[in-house]
Amino acid sequence: MKKYFFRLQKHFLESSLFRNSTYIMLSTGIMSAFGFVFWLICSRLFLPADIGVATSLISVASLLTTMSLFGLNNAVVRFLPSSNDRDSFVSSVFGISFCGSIIFSSAFLLWLHVTHNPIVESDYIIPLSFVFILYIIFQTALIIMDAVFIADRKAQYIFGKSVLLSFVKIITPFFLISFGAIGIVYGITMSSVVAVITGFSWLFFATKIKFVRPRMKHLFHIRVFAMGNYFGSMFGILPSSLLPIIILSRLGAVETAYFYIPFAIVTLLNVIPSANAQSLFAEVSNNETALEEHLRKSIAHSFIMLVPAVLVIVTMGSFALSFFGLAYAKEGINVLRILSFASIIGSLNYFGDILLNVKKRSREYIFMNALNALGILAFTYVTAPYGLESVAWGYFVGQLVTMIAYLFVHKKMIKDMIFLQHSFQK
Repeated sequence: MKKYFFRLQKHFLESSLFRNSTYIMLSTGIMSAFGFVFWLICSRLFLPADIGVATSLISVASLLTTMSLFGLNNAVVRFLPSSNDRDSFVSSVFGISFCGSIIFSSAFLLWLHVTHNPIVESDYIIPLSFVFILYIIFQTALIIMDAVFIADRKAQYIFGKSVLLSFVKIITPFFLISFGAIGIVYGITMSSVVAVITGFSWLFFATKIKFVRPRMKHLFHIRVFAMGNYFGSMFGILPSSLLPIIILSRLGAVETAYFYIPFAIVTLLNVIPSANAQSLFAEVSNNETALEEHLRKSIAHSFIMLVPAVLVIVTMGSFALSFFGLAYAKEGINVLRILSFASIIGSLNYFGDILLNVKKRSREYIFMNALNALGILAFTYVTAPYGLESVAWGYFVGQLVTMIAYLFVHKKMIKDMIFLQHSFQK
């Protein structure tokens, strides 16, 4: 055991692929785990209907954040390592995303007023509007910071920032109970403010990047890649953003809460392939010749951790959900199990995305993410009237269809990897 530990420690210190994927995994894992605790606390302090409304707002915020990024976060990972003017490049990305955050969040709030959404009837609508815009701005900035750290292979700073954000977030609900669903949004925004202030100080220290006058020529040269990632990411975020809205409209706020909690737990599983895929992207952006070797290691690393994690959640899921209340355990256990198995299938889709980005195949990237999003939303929308388990099966089928499509898209690389592995064994 001691010998194995030292071998693992040596691998961690020498392999930037393994080290950064571990930090990204820990970072996202901390965020998801504390997110679990956050919603556990909220389930004890707020009504299920309040949680249903809050999760819908937060889901829409995720969509607006993705819209505001214009695909530039992936462009940072892909092109920052080879940039000759890092300061101007990063400053331009922050500048355009800041403008996008204000425009899209303001447009959404205007849409709420035009459609006379019940949220705008709240007594706190004016401060909520201000806080909501700030939340989108800060979330966009945090994602760009993460992209810079990943590109420079300094993911330990992402981990530190995530720990701070998570601790602040779980404290806030106790002070905002009287605000109902809006109080949950206030609390999450407060944690984002702290993370942004800390993140910028670490960004300047660790990467030596300085804010200078933005130059749009940097964005012009990467426009095709960025736009491909923009539309691909837009489609990619649609299922998690719109699923709560679909369930809210077809089954009600309480059912939305019963679905969202298992969905949030499964997010812990998605941390594993997502972190490995992001680290793979950073590695091959610096050295594309080692793509196939790094790909095999990343997929193996993901499955070694993901499969046991799925088995634990499947067997212990009812116990975990019971912390939120008996109703959550009763209504959500089968949903949790189905979504957990779907995460195994979906893990391969993360790597399918990365391969398209590495090869700069923007059209295919958009198409595959559109197929995934529209498939999941179509299946879940049709099955929603039959209950939450049917929604979960719709999600499962959508992921399965996408995985089969990815195997077809990358069939040549898969054949080459199998052939090389077979030749090596001989």
